Amino acid sequence: MLIPLAYEGKLFKLTVNQAGGDCTGVNVTASEVRQQDGRSVLPLRLSSQGICAAQDLHRQSHLAGPNGDYDVFPAEVSWQVRVDEVEWSIANSELSLGDLRLPGERVQTTLLVRFNGKTPFVIEASDLAATATLPDGQVQLTPTELEFPPVEVTGEPNENGLYAVPVTLAARQQIPNDPLRGAYYSGGINLNIRGLPNAEQMLKFNLRSPTLIQRYVAPIVVPVYTMPWALCTWPLTLFLLIMMLARMRGRDFEEEEWEEAAVASLSQPQGQGTSAFGHLGQAASESEAAQAARRMSASQADAVWGSSAWGQSDAGSSTSADAGSAWDNNGGWSGSGSAASNGSTAAKGDDDPWRSSW
Repeated sequence: MLIPLAYEGKLFKLTVNQAGGDCTGVNVTASEVRQQDGRSVLPLRLSSQGICAAQDLHRQSHLAGPNGDYDVFPAEVSWQVRVDEVEWSIANSELSLGDLRLPGERVQTTLLVRFNGKTPFVIEASDLAATATLPDGQVQLTPTELEFPPVEVTGEPNENGLYAVPVTLAARQQIPNDPLRGAYYSGGINLNIRGLPNAEQMLKFNLRSPTLIQRYVAPIVVPVYTMPWALCTWPLTLFLLIMMLARMRGRDFEEEEWEEAAVASLSQPQGQGTSAFGHLGQAASESEAAQAARRMSASQADAVWGSSAWGQSDAGSSTSADAGSAWDNNGGWSGSGSAASNGSTAAKGDDDPWRSSW
């Protein structure tokens, strides 16, 4: 409160004393005289040790100089002040506090408060409760499990007249939950301003007591498999699953066994059955035939392909080898017993390349 003054001569200090009025419990303190808007003013500060109810205050204050040599006219000044009723409200409809489970964990959020009083003021909780439905029944949280520490507000309101108050909710004990689905709690906190009676406000809140998967896996996987990343991650995941399935189905396939089975089928004489290509599928499906082919001795190979010494001079042995050979003298594949006649024809000349030694 500012009281305008007019000095004749030099400025001097003024003292203010209470002369009367109905302001019980209200103290008036005078500051130094100062210049404002081209005139001298005396700032008066009103303070109260207790709660001052909403009312109109009337008071007379006595002004005096430093001593009797200074005269002040008028010596008494009457003034009136209206004390408005202090009101406050919560602008948030409900606070989502996120995940809270282990003892000592804390979650922070911002509470928007509308308050017409002066700062600083303290917001504190008088009571809180939250409930959740679990397979075993309903579970209720009380101040034994949750703590809402008091918050002192010292800043200025924003352009909308709201105070942004950072509030904290802490877990004193482990919050119960369902091991498979977690637990979702919803409840309310009764908040009030310290020193302001009969002005409680209810703040609704909700929180989740997560499982291990919800706490550690879901924050990584869920953003990856949602739009727009899902356009790339879903086709890539499907491709990897198909590759893994194909790998698991073909892990018993051995290429070397197929090659040995093919060699074993080609090593069989044509007179014993079907063609070489017909034996390929049978040899591939019979592991015993493949093992027998790996243990094939050199004598069995000579019986099929003939003597390893090609073109011996002995006509009898050459005729015998040609008769059992799978290749005729004309360089073609023989499927019948005509090799003996071809062999006798080849024995007529020594320039036959099949009769010479390589």
